[in-house]
Amino acid sequence: MLRLYRGKLHLIPLQLRKGDIEDVHEGVDLIRKFSSQTKCSKEIQSAIQQRINEFPAKIKEMKQKSQCYVPVGVAGLLQADPSLVSSAVRVFTSEIQLI
Repeated sequence: MLRLYRGKLHLIPLQLRKGDIEDVHEGVDLIRKFSSQTKCSKEIQSAIQQRINEFPAKIKEMKQKSQCYVPVGVAGLLQADPSLVSSAVRVFTSEIQLI
């Protein structure tokens, strides 16, 4: 189980678990009690931070533009509620046909 705690990534090793961790609270309690044993190494923390730091610059290069034609009603709905665009794209590009 991976978790963030105080800005650091923690991995709960099998030897600290007593079977499956049933809920988030149980995992957080283990990390709080054994934070020195669960905190990932400096190398892992550094690698993750480097990846995070890359993203502001990579956003422009990773952007994609596509054009599609949709019925006027759908266009109006997407214009009124832009949060639906990602779901619409997923449906339009899905190999599963909705009937």
